[in-house]
Parts: sequence; C-alpha cells; structure tokens
Amino acid sequence: MRLIRAGTSGFSDPAEDFATLDLVEIRLGRGSMPSLQDGQHWRRIAPAEFDFIVRVEAGHRETAGLRGVRRVWKGAMEFACAVEAALVIVPTPASFRPTDENIDTLDEFFPWAHRAGMRLGWEPRNRSWPDCTLTQLCREHTVSHVVDPMVRGPVRGRPPCFRLNGIDGPQHRYSDEELAEVRRRCDAYGEGHVMYDEDLALCVFGNASRVEDARRMRG
Repeated sequence: MRLIRAGTSGFSDPAEDFATLDLVEIRLGRGSMPSLQDGQHWRRIAPAEFDFIVRVEAGHRETAGLRGVRRVWKGAMEFACAVEAALVIVPTPASFRPTDENIDTLDEFFPWAHRAGMRLGWEPRNRSWPDCTLTQLCREHTVSHVVDPMVRGPVRGRPPCFRLNGIDGPQHRYSDEELAEVRRRCDAYGEGHVMYDEDLALCVFGNASRVEDARRMRG
C-alpha cells in the first residue's frame, strides 16, 4: 500500500497545519504572492518531513499558454528553492487545447523550466488531451501528470500528485466513503506502472472543506 501524504492548497494557520498536515501547496503568479522571506521562514519552522508544493500560474486570464508563467518563473523558483519544494506544478487552463502549436510550446517550455533543477508536474485542465500525447510529453520531459483521481488516472508520476477540488464543485465535502475511494484509486493507479514511485503519493485538497478533508485523509 502506498504512503499517502495529504495537505491543502494554501495555509489555514501555518503552525496548526505543520502539526496536522503532511504538506501545503503554495500558489504563485496570480494575485498577492508570499515573499521569499516568507518561504524561508516557513521552511525554517516546519518539521523536516513536511512537504511544500509550489504551483505556478499565469497571472492574467488572457494568457492561455505559458507566457505568464515564464514572467514569474525566476521568482517562483527562488521561492521553491527556499521551501525545498517536493514538486513544482504548472497548470494549463481549459483553453489550452492539444493543438500542434501548444504541443510545440510545451516541448520548448519543459526543458527550459527544468533548468531550475526542480521536479515538475503538469496539470492540464483541458480534458481532451489524448493519453498517447500526455504519455509522450510527460515521458520525454520527465514531468509528473497531475490529476484529480476521482476523474482519471495519471499517465506518469514520480511522485504521483493528485489534486482534489470537489467532486461536484469546490463546496463539496468528501464523505468517508469517498475518501476511502480516493485511497483505493491512489493505490490502483500505480499497480504495475513502471513510471510510478510505488511508495508515495501526494494529495492536495483544494475544496472549501480542504483542511478537514485532508486531516481525515491522513487518518
């Protein structure tokens, strides 16, 4: 059985979260951002085993591709280094479709992004990306495919990272039965999959009841 480390997108209260969660996802690039000094402070006071995930988003709605991410990348990587991030997630919006142009953009972006020396995750929010294309991109560029496990399985993940945003929207509270199903799927998606880290999965809750749900997920 895989070890599941659960946490939330954003802090509720850092001191309490460090004591009751395994990880937190810090969002950078949209709206107000924590400072480098904030990151250094959080890493200093967090338990050594506590994980930080950094999520780098485009700063403007009209930036459907990765131009906005590139603009904030240097500062985001400095922050990721400060918190010793376990994973850096780059989401692409629903408008970022599997076109030749967008595939070329990713083929250019991922090698450039890897120069920072961080583990990268990609969360495509458009569901029309075919598995063969996802597999090719993630394998070629050593990128973890970040998904909602209640929607689909990832094609690649080292470590596998799952985001739970609510089955029927952000106000959804996961029942005990649903959390048990999340655990089952996190295990099942890795069986016989050579691209998985078989010992670990990261689960980030982004719904309104994320703190409670993540704590219940931990058991």
